[in-house]
Amino acid sequence: MSGLILLAERPIKIGDIVVVGGEEGIVRKISVRSTEIETADQAQVLVPNSYFISEKVKNWTHRNKFGRIVITVNVVSSSDPRQTRDIMIKTAKDDPRVMSVPEPFVDFEDFGADSLNFKLYAFTYDLTKNVGTRTDLRISILEAFRLAGIRIAFLQTDVTVRNIDRLREAVAEYVSGPYNGRSSGNRLASHKIGEAG
Repeated sequence: MSGLILLAERPIKIGDIVVVGGEEGIVRKISVRSTEIETADQAQVLVPNSYFISEKVKNWTHRNKFGRIVITVNVVSSSDPRQTRDIMIKTAKDDPRVMSVPEPFVDFEDFGADSLNFKLYAFTYDLTKNVGTRTDLRISILEAFRLAGIRIAFLQTDVTVRNIDRLREAVAEYVSGPYNGRSSGNRLASHKIGEAG
């Protein structure tokens, strides 16, 4: 019955990108008892047709192939936030795969410990090409940032030495030691040479 309902109502069709039963992929074949889905890693999954009737189904391409991409960018805290936002929006608008309506927009998401955190939202004409679109947009944003002198923020670890005088004393003691700071390997070699002599 589930197969007949699918064939009659056609909530999915071959070529649709769906999420059902914990699986996401492209519908490759619809039979009376099951539907074959090809996942992103090229695995073939047979999903019972009853899943499409009794469970929640997400169909990304039921009416069209429009999609949305989100790109997170963290820049150093000294960056100009308006300039950063404008560059990201212009980069998205210059890409022919990005829709002009609705327009791409940037969310100044939050202040990081050493960064300003932004997210670019852009709608695309073909979600099946979103992986390549995201990659190209990231490259274009990075190139535009470099031209504008905007730097990407990276996680930094600061080490604070509380007693610098004691550190200096320890280094001086080590350097003035009996082996004059030579490594244990050098000390062992010197010892063997002395025995051989």
